[in-house]
Amino acid sequence: MSKIETLLAGGISLAGVGLCLVGSSVGFIRRHVRAEAVAGDVAAREIDRAAARFAGEQPLREIRDGQVPLRGGVRNTSPRRARGLHALISDVASTRIVRVDVPLSLLRVAKRGGFRYLGELTPLLEDTEFETDRVDVSLGELDRPKLVVDHAHEDGARILMWVE
Repeated sequence: MSKIETLLAGGISLAGVGLCLVGSSVGFIRRHVRAEAVAGDVAAREIDRAAARFAGEQPLREIRDGQVPLRGGVRNTSPRRARGLHALISDVASTRIVRVDVPLSLLRVAKRGGFRYLGELTPLLEDTEFETDRVDVSLGELDRPKLVVDHAHEDGARILMWVE
């Protein structure tokens, strides 16, 4: 085989591996970030039920539309380590609920720097109402079970994010 054929074969192989990685990444995200069309009241009830577990707990971040978020909440001193990041998003404009369930072990690889914007939770859904809301949270802050964000927009859209 000539050098050109060898380089061509190597390039084709690398391209195939790259396509496989991209395809499996997209598939993984779709399994962990799911959107479903629902009526606004149905989404609101589901988020209210999930939020009831955190009654009286201050979120780790107070989101302020268009501004830097405020730090809040007390660090959880539980001996139990958090294993996954979860979020429920009621997106009023698109009449859907988005459910995010991602293992923290994956985030430690894919998002080592943490999250700057809430939109980073939904990489394949770039049209949620929370895309540009700043959260500025590091993965180190997500080590123990806690409420991370409970934020609503004036139109009724709401996001609840926690680790457990």
